[in-house]
Amino acid sequence: MGSRLHYSEHPLPGVEVRTANLTDCLELGPNLRGADRLEALAVSGLGPVEALIECLDSSEECMTIVQDGEPIAMMGVGPCHLGEDVGMIWLLASPKLFDISKAFIRHSRRFVESMSAPYIAMMNYVDCRNATHIRWLGWCGFTFVAKHDVFGVGKLPFYEFVRI
Repeated sequence: MGSRLHYSEHPLPGVEVRTANLTDCLELGPNLRGADRLEALAVSGLGPVEALIECLDSSEECMTIVQDGEPIAMMGVGPCHLGEDVGMIWLLASPKLFDISKAFIRHSRRFVESMSAPYIAMMNYVDCRNATHIRWLGWCGFTFVAKHDVFGVGKLPFYEFVRI
């Protein structure tokens, strides 16, 4: 993983953003939001810990948001099947992210901007049931370009989104 992002900033007391590691996957996985668990299962058939490990392993840049020593969210970006100049961004979180939602939202655009630096575009797919992620993606400047009625191993509806 690279080191483009500088995580030294503490958005709130007791909150830090740092480079992610395998232990974060093991600690965050059992605490994922229900919608994030369902999305990971629908797209890949993987459980929460396995999905986080897969995301971490496929990311060039991955960060963990930690509150009072506990990982509450992970997000990252890695190369996409469409080509090395397109990044595939992702975010998985526990319900505790809502405790710092204002600070998270305020910093999100900056993190997305930094992650997108090596790519001409970023994209991915979001479960149509995951309303929280859909709102966040809109806030971060992503555009929904298609709805796939049958997607992933769960064969459920997903939106395709992109940011250029």
